Amino acid sequence: MKNGCFLIFFFFIQSLFADEYVLNESALHTDARDLSLGGLVCAFEPMSDNKLEITYLMPFHLKDLSIRKLDFYKKAFGLDWSVGWYQSGNADWMENNLGLHVGKNLNKNFYLGVEANVLWLDNAAEGLISVCFSELDCHYVLSEKVTIGLALMNPGGVRIRSGNDRIPLSSAAFLGIRHSPAKKCLLFCEVATRLNHPLGGRMGLEYLLNDALILRTGLSTAPMMPCWGIGGTLNRFRYSWGGNLHPILGMSNGFTLSFCW
Repeated sequence: MKNGCFLIFFFFIQSLFADEYVLNESALHTDARDLSLGGLVCAFEPMSDNKLEITYLMPFHLKDLSIRKLDFYKKAFGLDWSVGWYQSGNADWMENNLGLHVGKNLNKNFYLGVEANVLWLDNAAEGLISVCFSELDCHYVLSEKVTIGLALMNPGGVRIRSGNDRIPLSSAAFLGIRHSPAKKCLLFCEVATRLNHPLGGRMGLEYLLNDALILRTGLSTAPMMPCWGIGGTLNRFRYSWGGNLHPILGMSNGFTLSFCW
């Protein structure tokens, strides 16, 4: 617990007083499937008509850093809609984020989505702070086997108030590709870039043994972390479990459970 409190203290002090406030990328974009595939943001997950999904992630086996997520997906009026909420932290520092995503296939090959987010930061030092920011994602089907995707986080360069200062929220871009070298196999590659941060790479491999069992593995850089996991579909339920290993901080894992109808 002492190690957990130290990590939280270090992270939050860095977030408040550094040149930017680093958005919680894992909480915003990652479920257990993405975690097992290297932490992908451009994960190209298929959209069902209606889906309710819960996710619980525990970075480095520290409960105080745990991420709780609830997402609802629905197709209506010719659009893909989703409402997502996540919470991370403890009583001393809590992040809550509510996002509304709207997307549409503009033609048979091109998909475009936009998302509006409201982030609340509740901390003992400054009380409640809130800020709104946007995200953009798209993907294009090059062929039956290849799809490319692009996601932009906070492209507008929104700033967050901290006392008398206005600190920029981090902005990032993710360029990914999905390739199907065989009928039951999917290969993912992604490049992630942030201002003033080293370029990062992610790779993932997904192999379908049968509908009930999918094997997954991956790798991410900056820092180098191996990843692994399983998933599958059981009637109307989908499950995923994944983990990774940080070279210094140790193992993280999490699960996602979805109900589709």
